[in-house]
Amino acid sequence: MSALVQAIQQLNHLEWLQTFDQTKPGSRATSPQQQLLDAILNCSTLYIECRSGNRSGKTATMSKALAVMLREEPDDQWKRPTHWVGPLLLLVLGRQSKQVDESIWPKIRMHLRAGTYREVRVGNSLQKVVMSNGNVLLTFSHHNVAQAQQAVQSFDANLCVIDELPSHPSLIEEAEKRVLLRKGSLVLTYTPKQPGPKVKAYLEALPAHLISRIRLSSLDNPAMDQETRDKMYASAASQGQSALNTILYGEWTVGDRAVYGAYDPTTCMVQLPEHYSPQIWRHVACVDPAVASASGVIVLGEDPNTHIWYVVHASYVTDIADPAEIVRAVEGRMSSFRIVRRIYDTAATWFAGAARAQRFIYLPIENKAHNKHNFIAAVNAALGQKVFLTEGALPLEEELLGAQWSETGTGDKIAAAHDYHCADALLYCLQLLPSPEQAPAADIPLHTELKRAHLERIGFASKEKPKRVGPGVFRVRRGGR
Repeated sequence: MSALVQAIQQLNHLEWLQTFDQTKPGSRATSPQQQLLDAILNCSTLYIECRSGNRSGKTATMSKALAVMLREEPDDQWKRPTHWVGPLLLLVLGRQSKQVDESIWPKIRMHLRAGTYREVRVGNSLQKVVMSNGNVLLTFSHHNVAQAQQAVQSFDANLCVIDELPSHPSLIEEAEKRVLLRKGSLVLTYTPKQPGPKVKAYLEALPAHLISRIRLSSLDNPAMDQETRDKMYASAASQGQSALNTILYGEWTVGDRAVYGAYDPTTCMVQLPEHYSPQIWRHVACVDPAVASASGVIVLGEDPNTHIWYVVHASYVTDIADPAEIVRAVEGRMSSFRIVRRIYDTAATWFAGAARAQRFIYLPIENKAHNKHNFIAAVNAALGQKVFLTEGALPLEEELLGAQWSETGTGDKIAAAHDYHCADALLYCLQLLPSPEQAPAADIPLHTELKRAHLERIGFASKEKPKRVGPGVFRVRRGGR
């Protein structure tokens, strides 16, 4: 009996090793997915490029390959190249740390046996995965190209993965150097939803013998049923042929149809100043409320010295239908900031009423329907000059990069306009930013200046306060107590 049990356990283990998606036992990679899987595991070329449609399974395939390399199970069909000696080092760069932690790492982890790995985190952010066999996975964010280059430049890796394209090809060039010594591969998985002429030119100039180019289609992904495919096709088709080719098949976005053409990640995405304080700086919040879809929430903070505004937060509130609960969720996103002004899209009158019931006052936007193009022009003028984005605003960055003028109709409408909740919030927010606030004098302690400003706001310092000093005798004191 024990021999039979062992045989069954071995069969189950072999099936687990071969399963493509552990949430779907018995699943197998499609032919294009297997082609990408084999290319990564064989490291047959210096570059492996997977330019594919949305939800095509490119990240799941790449994650499966990384898991196979990390675990090096004896029963796996994969064996490491003979020239790879010692523990393996794998590098993964995602657009943001949160994306690696919440999207890529879970897809890798599902293929690893419990107890065979250890996570190393700094705060809540995943930095490293150490396997019991000595193999190591390091994770990075490439939203800031210069910082990402510095972060990886000291490593010699067996494999490096860049998920979604960086804003400049210099990171690709640096990542290539990381795998040269160990004769590994640089893997690029992405959907080119925004024009990237410099990166595109760099990749297309690579000699054919150095790069394997693999394409995956969204419509071929077995994880989606036919109803989901039909809805995805209809949504993409409504945005024009170019958008359809990008979303479903991974074609490069063509033409100069960017709505927010002034947004350049290399100049508009920055780090917050060292003196930033969420409780001292003034912040303005804006909401694009929605019940049926997502509500976009953004928060801008003003540098009291330069009066430059930084988008410190952008997120979505989803899956809530009750207006009161939406307000609570929105306010929860703002709770760590000193908010001096709240703004909302006047189309959602229900939101203002629900907010007032909870004693929150939101300012409305006037005549937005007739001023949309002026609002967009104002955003383009402010980006990189008066307004900058930070790492906390990555959902907004994706919208600014992805928004395109529609190819259909008169050409003055945004394709899939209802998908850009955070970008719409920025449009409205810039219309009602408060006037610059006088920065505190350098020789006045900050806590003293804050107290003075508070007393001034509530009118205390300007009022004459009578103080009783004896029976029927009062003395007037100005300000203070």
